[in-house]
Amino acid sequence: MKKVKFIRKATIILGITTLFSSAIVNLIPTPVKASIDENNSSESETNIETGNKYGYLNKKVFPNNWKGYWGGKGKYTANGPIINEGFGDTIGNSGIAEYGYVKGTKSFPWQMPEEWKKDCEGKGLFLHTYRRTWVTKDGVTWAILGYPLSEPIQKDDLALTCKTEKIKRKKYRVLFLASAKNFKVTTQYFRTKKMTKKYKHHKFDDVEYSTHF
Repeated sequence: MKKVKFIRKATIILGITTLFSSAIVNLIPTPVKASIDENNSSESETNIETGNKYGYLNKKVFPNNWKGYWGGKGKYTANGPIINEGFGDTIGNSGIAEYGYVKGTKSFPWQMPEEWKKDCEGKGLFLHTYRRTWVTKDGVTWAILGYPLSEPIQKDDLALTCKTEKIKRKKYRVLFLASAKNFKVTTQYFRTKKMTKKYKHHKFDDVEYSTHF
């Protein structure tokens, strides 16, 4: 009889413990990580913001330590990209913007009807602008720059990242330009013309370079 009572008590205690443990687990938030699919064609979205009637979000595009002149042989200007904050963020003479849902919808600009897109283009919108999307690939965060009315990531989009690298035991910030398709670096930029001239063709050990570098 005592044995039966003991088994019943043990079962009740075990049940309460299990219930309590489940409640605790349910209170712990599940981490959400931005990722990219096998074809690098889309980024998982969480907490999507709504922009204005064109989906534009009035917010900073690049971190402050990315700002300023970056020397290098690139396609933006003769001396390479300049990331600044004036009329929004720009690279060279092209504006960079972040986009969310178009106001009053649950759609990004690239998901809107063709008629809506043609109306935007007819008004001269987006003609000198890139859309910025953040993507994390192999632990490196990239800013993908693409046409605002296209799908989230296209093979011809540009990818930028800024990293701290060592040259002869000294640390330098380096801006890397890569293909958004394979994230292989095609150009690298430095803070000064002297550094650019000396190390624009230097290959860092932790960077994967394109054959076109």
